[in-house]
Amino acid sequence: MSSTDTLTIPSSNSRLSLGSTATIVQSLHTQPILFPEIWLLVFPYLKPQDLRSVSLTCVVFRYLAQPLLFSVLDVSPFLLSYNAERPILRPRNYLERCQERLEYYKLPHIAHGVHHCWISPYTRSGFPARNQQDDLEPSLIIDTVLEALPLFPNLSTLSWHCIDITPEWWNVIQTVSIKKLWLNSSTIPLSISSPFPSITHLDLDQWPWEGRVTNHVSIHEERSLGVSEIALNHVIQPEVIQTISVPRADTARHLFSVLSQMTYGLRTLKIPFSSVTDPNFLPALEHCPTLESLCIFPPSSDERSRDAAIDSLPATTLPALTKYEGPYSHIMQFSRQPLQKIVLWGFDDSPALCDPDALVRSVSDLAETGTVDSLRSLQVTVVDITHDLLEVFAPFTRLESIIIQSQDSSPKDLPFSHFPRM
Repeated sequence: MSSTDTLTIPSSNSRLSLGSTATIVQSLHTQPILFPEIWLLVFPYLKPQDLRSVSLTCVVFRYLAQPLLFSVLDVSPFLLSYNAERPILRPRNYLERCQERLEYYKLPHIAHGVHHCWISPYTRSGFPARNQQDDLEPSLIIDTVLEALPLFPNLSTLSWHCIDITPEWWNVIQTVSIKKLWLNSSTIPLSISSPFPSITHLDLDQWPWEGRVTNHVSIHEERSLGVSEIALNHVIQPEVIQTISVPRADTARHLFSVLSQMTYGLRTLKIPFSSVTDPNFLPALEHCPTLESLCIFPPSSDERSRDAAIDSLPATTLPALTKYEGPYSHIMQFSRQPLQKIVLWGFDDSPALCDPDALVRSVSDLAETGTVDSLRSLQVTVVDITHDLLEVFAPFTRLESIIIQSQDSSPKDLPFSHFPRM
């Protein structure tokens, strides 16, 4: 960096803000450093506690690292008890604290770093004690947050849970270029005429755990109706949507009804096995010719683990499919095109476990298809590992990765599944 270079703070509607003071410029000139652009590539890989330490190191690092600490604007207008019909309201001073936080998020060197807005009764930051006589109207919190959304130029993700969307809120949300939407048990008014134009990634009725998708259904929402077909029509655009994930069976059925009506450019679909017997499941797949990845979630531990028949797919269905996660008993249904990645589970023991002998027969049949020359990654979870099971993979000469987990070797600390989702 030459002696004439300066580092400035762009306006709040800029795509990138680094900060500007004489102290920063002097620091850049007097210390051997990497260029700020390089640090911006490094900092996102640090843990939050390390980022906090880095932001206190010097003025330069404060302006570079602080926005990463405020990437999620999260509020919980109310909290859920085990009965979602009786929410726990926030105290009145929560609104004041929310307004104070927003003022900091709006700072020029912070605003560009806000990428995700989280409005949910599933709090990401603890469960505070409070006086039940001190209640706050949830809509006041939502109004305050939505009013500020247009000030964040890089906002692209919205998580909205268990709150019905009013026409006024919808109009505000429409002004933001949201590409990733996480929608739980929420309705959208019938009077809405303008659908979401830019959603590429859609998560539906997912149980949040520490702010993350789990591919499971929340016990708090078991009595709710989930996301309706009407709401789905407002957020799914055929030529825009690329990824949809939904672990809840009735919501998946609503989704199949929508997808079966016209052709969609969907590339990744994640659904529960309990929904595949729906009459609209196969028509929905037929209307997704660009689908590359199909993930079928296994039943949870409290669901009945029984296999079910799936009607035969037409030969022309799913011509672009390269990844399959699901029961091994149905792998031949989805291997008409050469697959590159496969994750298999079964119904032979506790949820997601495969009987090794039955699995050997299915994999032997798979070796007679074009997948034998295309498969690069295979992952299975079995009751136990046998010699025949190890030998059956020999014909797949292009395999680069094989992961075999047995019932005895499965990690004990995985909270949600036997293996990571595809």
